[in-house]
Amino acid sequence: MVERMSGSTSVIDGRFQLGERLHGAEGLGVWEGTEPGEGDRPVLVSIGPHAGDVFDELQLDVPGVPTLLAVGDASDGRTAVVEEHPPGSIAAPAPEEAAALAAEVAEIAAFVHHMGLALGGIRPESVWRGDEVSISPRLTRLWELSRQSLDAPGGPSVYISLGRLRGTGPTPPDDVFALGATIAWWATGQHAFQGETRGEQIRAIHDRRRRPWTGDPALEPIVAAALRPRADRPSMEQLEAALNELA
Repeated sequence: MVERMSGSTSVIDGRFQLGERLHGAEGLGVWEGTEPGEGDRPVLVSIGPHAGDVFDELQLDVPGVPTLLAVGDASDGRTAVVEEHPPGSIAAPAPEEAAALAAEVAEIAAFVHHMGLALGGIRPESVWRGDEVSISPRLTRLWELSRQSLDAPGGPSVYISLGRLRGTGPTPPDDVFALGATIAWWATGQHAFQGETRGEQIRAIHDRRRRPWTGDPALEPIVAAALRPRADRPSMEQLEAALNELA
C-alpha cells in the first residue's frame, strides 16, 4: 500500500514536497516528491536515520543513475536524499522477463565498474523501467552510512553481500551479489535466501542458506554463480553476457 509520511509534508527546509511512499518503512523508505516551482519537477526522496553530511559519498555521476540533487534534514532529525525522478516506474517484470531486464541492469553496472566505481544499491525496488532502464541505488547507501542496525525491525529486505554486512564495500563483486539476489526475486517472487525478516535473511546470507529454486531452470546457475563467495563470483561483464544468452 502506498502511504504518506506522517508528521511532515516537506524536507530540506521546505525545498522539496513529499507525496506518497513507494516502498520501505516510515524510518527508512522512498517517497515520490516534487520540487515546487515552474513545472513542479518530480523527484525521488529517500529518508533514513541521521547520516550527517554524506553528499559526496552519495554522488554517482554515471549514465543510468539519477542525478543527486540534495542531501539534508527530514523530520525528527532524519536524513533526506533527493534525486531526479527516474523515468517510468519501479520495474515489476514477469518471471520470463527477469533475464532480459537483469541484462540491462548489468550493462549499467558494468559501465560503472569500468570507471572504477560501484553502484552499491541494486535491489528490486531500485530498478526503474520506462523507455529506458535506470537504477536508484542511494537508499541502501543511506542505510549503511546512517549506521543503523541492519537487524532493526521494519524496513526493506536484505540484498547486500556478507562483506557489506560486515561493513566493507561497496565494490563491484558486491554489485554482482546484489543483482543475483534481485534476479532471484524477479524470477521466483521469493527472496534468494531463507527468512522473512531482515534478521533472518542476514543470518541466512551469513550461513549461505538459499531457498530452493523455483524459477526458470536455465537461470538458476547464473544466479547461483552471482551469489557465491566473493572470490568465486563472475564479473558484472561475465554476468551480463550469461544473461544476454537467455534474454
